[in-house]
Amino acid sequence: MKYKNLIKSKFKLEKLTHKPISDLNYYEIVNKVRFHNRGETFKHFLVKAMISKILFNRGRVFVTEAEFKCGRVVDVLDVTEKIGYEVETSGKNSKKDPINIVTIDLRKVPDEIKGLEKYLKKEVM
Repeated sequence: MKYKNLIKSKFKLEKLTHKPISDLNYYEIVNKVRFHNRGETFKHFLVKAMISKILFNRGRVFVTEAEFKCGRVVDVLDVTEKIGYEVETSGKNSKKDPINIVTIDLRKVPDEIKGLEKYLKKEVM
């Protein structure tokens, strides 16, 4: 990815989250899959990683565990298209969400990797 595109996406991310991000911190978090906490299941992490892979292959800039100023955290934030992806077993979107949130229901996601990728390619915008 070109340096210019990364700089543009940094400003976009700051605008989306309403939080200043240092250059060093930005390069540590952009286009990398991060754990949220120790309670995250393997399937949850795998789905988050696959969403990130799909976005990366489409040339998008993404951040995982993106936190907004209002305190909302999304599993994967597509900075390029301004779409958040939340991996949940029972998720309801709030009208107060700062961006469009797509909820991926873990109960509907196939367990095998090939099926998982095929399913998620349809869900990821």
